[in-house]
Amino acid sequence: MTAGELFMFARLASLEHRLYIVLFSVLLIAVSNVADADEDTEVSGEPLAGTRPLTLEGDIAVDTIEGNDRFLLREIEASVERRTKLWNRDTSSAAAYSKSIDPNRRRFAAMIGVRDPRPEIATLEFVATRVQPALVGHGDRYNIYAVRWPALDGVYGEGLLLEPTRKSSIAQVVAIPDCEQTPEVLAGLVAGVPIESQFARRLAESGCRVLVPMLINRGNHLSVIADGKRVSNVTHRELLYRAAYQMGRHLIGYEVQKVLAAVDWFDSEADNDDPRIAVVGFGEGGS
Repeated sequence: MTAGELFMFARLASLEHRLYIVLFSVLLIAVSNVADADEDTEVSGEPLAGTRPLTLEGDIAVDTIEGNDRFLLREIEASVERRTKLWNRDTSSAAAYSKSIDPNRRRFAAMIGVRDPRPEIATLEFVATRVQPALVGHGDRYNIYAVRWPALDGVYGEGLLLEPTRKSSIAQVVAIPDCEQTPEVLAGLVAGVPIESQFARRLAESGCRVLVPMLINRGNHLSVIADGKRVSNVTHRELLYRAAYQMGRHLIGYEVQKVLAAVDWFDSEADNDDPRIAVVGFGEGGS
């Protein structure tokens, strides 16, 4: 291809192709300069102030990783002693304790991006189609409904509501599964965990109204790159975490908001000023 033909091709090519041409040209120039350089040329002159020649032997990358590992382990061990200085717990009463740790809760909420106001929830929405009603199952003393509820502007929580058939429930519980477990597993609708571990079902059988949210799992079959064609091996949680991080948010923060929105709804449904509301289940740590 002549220079003129290359120029015409560059004009007609897309922006992406033009970038490839520029990068390829720069690479050719760099390789040419390296090839022409004298390999025996010694570096002369004094090192810059505050520096010295790098004389490490062996695999520098491995040494760096091992050094980082040693540093992090030291910091984790030291954090145990420093941690007590960050808490001022008042155990004189439940109300006093809650007030004493409120600054820590607020700081943690800011870390995971729990800072957006939640909308008021008038009621849960039943999720149904022409072929699948919202009622997806039932037990001896409860019914199971597919539901969803607003957590943030444009963000909904989804899951199962285990509603006792008696007139009133003894408590309201948000039962959080591990992200690899579906609400159907904890409700006993499908296999996945031993019967004794189906704590959402057991709570409902005891007379509790139970809401089980759906969490993002660690699979990757839906991890698709922006063009919609290339599938990534990055997990669903990691993929969404990366996008949320750019907005000052965190995937766990979104899931916490869904749980808190469920608590808000339970509180609005309470018949008295001291509702029995609990949150139980698995925590996803820092994943």
